[in-house]
Order: sequence, then structure tokens, then C-alpha cells
Amino acid sequence: MFDYQSSTALVTGATSGIGEAIARALVARGVPTIVLVARNADALATIAADLRQQGPRVETIALDLTAPDAAAQVRAATDKLDLQIDLLVNDAGTVSIGSFDQPQLLPESSSSASDIVALNVAAVVGLTEQYLPAMVARRRGGVLNLGSTAGFQPVPYSAVYAASKAFIHSFSQALWVELQDRGYTQVRMVCICPGVTDTNLGFGHGEDRGPLNKVSVSTPAEIGQAALKALDDNAYYRVIGAANIVQTRLIKLLPSALVAGVLARIRHQVVLKATGEPALAAAPVPASLWRSAAPLAGVLLVGAGLWRALRR
Repeated sequence: MFDYQSSTALVTGATSGIGEAIARALVARGVPTIVLVARNADALATIAADLRQQGPRVETIALDLTAPDAAAQVRAATDKLDLQIDLLVNDAGTVSIGSFDQPQLLPESSSSASDIVALNVAAVVGLTEQYLPAMVARRRGGVLNLGSTAGFQPVPYSAVYAASKAFIHSFSQALWVELQDRGYTQVRMVCICPGVTDTNLGFGHGEDRGPLNKVSVSTPAEIGQAALKALDDNAYYRVIGAANIVQTRLIKLLPSALVAGVLARIRHQVVLKATGEPALAAAPVPASLWRSAAPLAGVLLVGAGLWRALRR
């Protein structure tokens, strides 16, 4: 169990969605001081006023984390407030939907590739670099990073976003092992991997997901609670949601190119529908990829049959 009641937490992306939900969950767990970071000063003031009614000290830092020196600015602000950060929550993130050469097809997702890398990758690394060494020196603390099920495979039409989440998975897991290997077992490094979540960007970042709409959609509050449970467990990483767990495990068994090809067929039509452009024939998944998956499908079918037989 993480020691919330004697910890100062810093949460990025704290004015909406999962970031806000985690901030509220932390206050409910009894953190005495919390620092909220986001671009929108008015939204920060609103949520800060609400959280203060529940008792904690709440500080705000209005800052665009895509700025090259953003992490250093955040650190300077917390030093000026004379705050020692015990828990860093890297939630802030952004997405684009569209082909790499036309990434701003939907108004809900207007981020450039460089902005995605700056916010989803550079800010996470920079803030971790600012605060983790002191946690190691104190031999206590935690970093909670927001991954995504999108990071388990290439995702055409959100290529940079998915790649940024794959980076977060790898980065977080490597640091988890570094800390454990050196005996810093009370310094936690946790990556949560939610699937589609009902955030301010809409279901699945604002897009109609075609057949994938049938996959369950989580609420930010559900993700917030699951995130703190993962932190309590010091999970190596945690996929949230039963359907997402099954999906990510199956994906690992399939050729990456096959998974990307199937996603391209689905998302290609979704993007065209959303932008009102005339539909074009999506490139077919090469037959060779389907054939490469056939032996695996046979093994899975045989395994399922044996499992049923053993249960009789």
C-alpha cells in the first residue's frame, strides 16, 4: 500500500478526464498536498477550489508541457513552493487522428506529431528526471505513468500516438526493473494501460471506432481507482479492463503486420467517414499475413478443444 497520507503528489493533465479522476482519488485517499499541472488556468482554478473543500493544500501550475523547458519550469515552481514531490503522476497527453502526412483530420485531435512527442514522451521523461532521483535518495516515492492499450501494437492513423505509448510502456518497465534490481523496492514505477475511456476527447479520442465500438468503454473514475490499485501493488504494468487484458494478450500472439493491417482496414474507413471525404478502397491485408496466422489459429482451436474436453 502506498503511503498517501504523508505524501505530496503532482498530477499533470489534472483538469479533465483520467488526470482529474486520479487527482480526486488521491485526495480521497488522504494526500495532504497536491499540485495540479495543466495549460488551462481557469480550469485549474475551478478544480483546485473544489478539491480544497475536501481539506488538502492544493497548488496549481498553469503551463504548456510541450515547451522544451517545461519539466524544469515545473520543478522550479515546486521548489519555490518548498514542496517535496513524493508521487508524480504523468497523465497529460495528446493524440492525432489521420494519416501521418495529414494528421489533423478531426477537430478534436489537432495535435502535431512534434506536440505528441513533446507531451507524451519528452515531458514524461523530463519530469521523471526531475523528481525520481530525490525519491531514490529518500528510498520512498512513486511515479505513475499513463500508457494505453494502443501501445501494444502499431496503430495506423494514430501512428505517433501509439508509438509514444509504446515508449511509455518500455520506459516505465525498464525503470521498474532498475529500481527493484538495486533494492529500491519502496520507490514505485507503475505504468497503467487503459483502453477506450470516456474523456473530454470523446469515446476513443473523439472518433467513431467502427466495429471496435463494441469493446467496453471505461469511465475516468474507474481508471482512477484502478490506477491507485496498481500503484498500491507496485505493478510492473497493469492493463485495465477484462476485455483489454484479453485483447492485449491475443495481440502478442499475432504477427504485428497482421494486427496493423486489420486496424488499418477498420480505421481507414472511420477516418474517411469522420472527415466526409469519399471512401476509397482500403488496401487489403496481404494473403501472406493471413497465412502466417493460420498455424497459430490452429493451435488456439486445438487448445480450446482440449480445454473444453478436460472440463467435462
